[in-house]
Amino acid sequence: MSEDITTIDPRQLTSSGLPTAPARPVVLTILYHPDVHRVGEEVWLSVASPSVPVPVSRKTPDFFQPYESSGRPLELPLISRRPFTIAAGEREGVVVSTTGSGTEVQLVGAAGAEAIEGNCRLSEEALEQGAQLVLGRRVVLLVHRRAPRASAPVLNDSMVGASERLDQLRAHIAIAARSRAPVLIRGETGAGKELVARALHDAGERASGPFVAVNLATLTSTLAASELFGHVRGAFSGARRDRDGYFARADGGTLFLDEIGECKPEIQAMLLRTIETGEVHPVGASKPRTVDVRLIAATDAALETMVSSGSFRAPLYYRVASHEIHVPPLHHRKDDVARLLVHFIRLELDALGQRAKLDAQTVERPWLPAALMATLCRYTWPGNVRQLRNIARYLAGSPGPLSVRDARLQALLGSALADHPAPLSRQTDAPKPATAKADDRARRRVSDREFESFLEQLDYRIRPAAEALGVSRPTLAAMIDRHPRLRRARHLTREEIESARANAPSSELWRELRVSEHSLKVRMRQLGMLE
Repeated sequence: MSEDITTIDPRQLTSSGLPTAPARPVVLTILYHPDVHRVGEEVWLSVASPSVPVPVSRKTPDFFQPYESSGRPLELPLISRRPFTIAAGEREGVVVSTTGSGTEVQLVGAAGAEAIEGNCRLSEEALEQGAQLVLGRRVVLLVHRRAPRASAPVLNDSMVGASERLDQLRAHIAIAARSRAPVLIRGETGAGKELVARALHDAGERASGPFVAVNLATLTSTLAASELFGHVRGAFSGARRDRDGYFARADGGTLFLDEIGECKPEIQAMLLRTIETGEVHPVGASKPRTVDVRLIAATDAALETMVSSGSFRAPLYYRVASHEIHVPPLHHRKDDVARLLVHFIRLELDALGQRAKLDAQTVERPWLPAALMATLCRYTWPGNVRQLRNIARYLAGSPGPLSVRDARLQALLGSALADHPAPLSRQTDAPKPATAKADDRARRRVSDREFESFLEQLDYRIRPAAEALGVSRPTLAAMIDRHPRLRRARHLTREEIESARANAPSSELWRELRVSEHSLKVRMRQLGMLE
């Protein structure tokens, strides 16, 4: 690396004896490179001498994967040896200057990608959100601020990413893992709450014990006692043998109670008693059994509001919320979107036996275009990591060539991002506690027009739409109920259907009513309008 380049190795940022640096340096992170192994590499810019611009060219600076000791420059023929520069101030944003450079540099903003000619200042607001630069139409860099990371990973876990928010999450997990107290994991739907629960288990003293997960929303009142606490032979009709419940199966390990906010009141009472006493009483047994379980619960519900309304027991809330961990939504992890997407695409291609599809792409003919990655990294991801995994599954199975204007991709995203990218200068959403239901969060992030267009492209089918968006079917149904122009077929009246028949042929009636063809037929049979 040339001596006149003002860059610092991120591994040195937390070492003692460093020159003074701001709390949140400016970082360049590779969101896309034709060699996808390089996605996620970074270079940290020093602002100790903000008057000294950092040159960025084919040969400088070196980019490093987090925690790796060797780096390399971009090394692409479409990026000139004559650099453009980035001058990073401490609190005044950065100035990108293309004067004298042979590289085409585009800034991705509200109107799409626009070439930078001369100087361009990126505000602090843009840096906090993350600004995207496209170099030579082949490399995408995220210019952003982030806190220095630790000199070594906090956890060895299966969570993919190296963003500031994920680093903070790992630190919180490490702290909670040292305790035996119950933990409440809060976060949006699809953000990875069960993955966090597993990381907690693996980092704690119970790692060698069992990890048992149960979705409380699926338990019915009649079967809850048997499922949670087990039963003995003959306890009820069909109980042909003794059976351990979830608590007994997790004895000596961790029990993960997912969707605790959906837990029915009678099941809440059962849970509270077991948590307080450490005993389970199998159905039909003559005496209780002691269990040793680390309890982890998860929810995206507003438990505080539910406690106030009486729908969730206050004693149970205070028991399970001894320690809270908040999982960040994906739109607060911009620099992880590309890392996750490439990871998921590799998994999908491996399953299809087509790994070469990604690894064999060239600079001239990239299978995964830079424009596509830039678009995906600007999306708000209402379905979070689960929705991103769905996108990766579609991209892996697509015959190509891939494009941001692909109709199916736009339907999966629920928004015409190629035509209407999110504005660069918009205010970054502040981190929110998980105090709103998932349907409210998803509903706020997709406009009525976008949501209606999204459903139309999927022929108003609830299940495919929910899977594409990364939310549950009840969540999607709630979004439809709150839309001013959409109805669910089950709510249609005979009069509404007869009125629509006057405007559309029978084969297109479902389109006129904006419901799926199958659900309309079911409703019409219920109303006696079909044989």
